[in-house]
Amino acid sequence: MKYQLRKRSSTSEGCEVVRWYCTTEEDQKGALCEIWAQSGLCQAHRPTMFLFCRKTCLCGGDPALD
Repeated sequence: MKYQLRKRSSTSEGCEVVRWYCTTEEDQKGALCEIWAQSGLCQAHRPTMFLFCRKTCLCGGDPALD
């Protein structure tokens, strides 16, 4: 599964497309991501979780998405 996000930049080009692939993505915080997802942090702190727990929060590991 492939996801993409448009990220605004301060440059004159406007937006930068950021892509990630669930099959190869790895969480930066490992096992903590699953604990945090079960606690609802994927929804409560989306920007932080996007940085550290992309696979868990955006690729099907978030119980709130079921």
